[in-house]
Amino acid sequence: PAEQYLTNIVWGPDDRSIYIAVLNRAQSHMKLNQYDISTGEFVKTLFEEKDDKYVEPLVPMLFVKNDPGKFIWQSNRDGWNHLYLYDINGNLIRQLTKGNWEVIDVKGFDATGLYLNFMATEESPVTKNLYRLHIKTGGFTRVSKYTGVHTIQLSTDGATVIDNYSNTDIPRKILLYQAHSKVYNEKLLLQAPNPVAEYALGKLNVFTIKNNIGNDLYCRMFQPTGFDAAATLNTKKYPVIVYW
Repeated sequence: PAEQYLTNIVWGPDDRSIYIAVLNRAQSHMKLNQYDISTGEFVKTLFEEKDDKYVEPLVPMLFVKNDPGKFIWQSNRDGWNHLYLYDINGNLIRQLTKGNWEVIDVKGFDATGLYLNFMATEESPVTKNLYRLHIKTGGFTRVSKYTGVHTIQLSTDGATVIDNYSNTDIPRKILLYQAHSKVYNEKLLLQAPNPVAEYALGKLNVFTIKNNIGNDLYCRMFQPTGFDAAATLNTKKYPVIVYW
């Protein structure tokens, strides 16, 4: 059909097939299709996804290292972007990650192919961390140590991490460490100076409030320099700016 989108194209591990996520024009129905490389002919549909609003296949299938009969698919079918393990015939083996948080980026396998490294907001929506996932069990552990937003580079074998992170107190640190070592040992590569260290600053608080269905909404409050909470209860007033 002319009215369709061909997305998330990837070669099969054996170089005999190509896989394409085919979307209808309304982007509400996706078919993950396999095609023969030598003839261009359709082979089969591995599985389909439908949604009343949008299906959003944004990342191609990722074949499991050292096990080309399986692949990982990213989907927000349960309302959150998570990882799903399939066999090459399109049979769902298991959902690998689950919860009210998002998988942000997949960083690749370790040398054995038993573990997958990924970035996620599992700690909170205002942080981003590196995690290590066991493909067979679905169990995962957090690798990045400090609370904040982490930008990660991994070595080819998935063993060594360059971790560029910051938070509300640290402008930037770049650390080098081993991703899966039993003993955590980091090397500081760079610590950026605080560009406002010489300024008098008010206190920053990050907190949550509930929306009308009970979900946490994250907020920031910047108090004025020299803020006197006790005085505000009596006579002192401060100007307030509210934005969202």
